[in-house]
Amino acid sequence: MLSFNLEMAIARVGGDRTLFQELARLFLDDYPKTLLAVQESLANHDRAALEHHAHSLKGAAMNFDAPDVVQAARSLELGSRNEPEAALSQGLKTLETALAKLDSDLRTITES
Repeated sequence: MLSFNLEMAIARVGGDRTLFQELARLFLDDYPKTLLAVQESLANHDRAALEHHAHSLKGAAMNFDAPDVVQAARSLELGSRNEPEAALSQGLKTLETALAKLDSDLRTITES
C-alpha cells in the first residue's frame, strides 16, 4: 500500500502524469533540505524556525495527499508552540519515518 494517494496527486495536476512525476522529483530533491532545517531547528531550540519548516514540509506533502507525513509535520508545527522537547523529538522521529516511506514510494512510481 502506498503512503500517498496516487490518483488524488495526479488529479491535483490536472491528470498530467508527467507533471506529477516532475513534481515528485522536485519534492524528492528538496525535502531533505527542509527536513535538515527541521532537525537543526529542534536541536537549536528554535521553535519559530521549527514551526516554519514543519509547515513547509506539511504543505509539500499535501500535494501528494500523504496523510502520515502531513499529520507528523502538522503535529510538529503545532507542537512547536508549547510541547516539551521530548514530545517534539518523538514527533521528529515519526516525521522521519513517514518521509522515508513517502520517499520510497515516490521513487518507485517515478522510476517506473
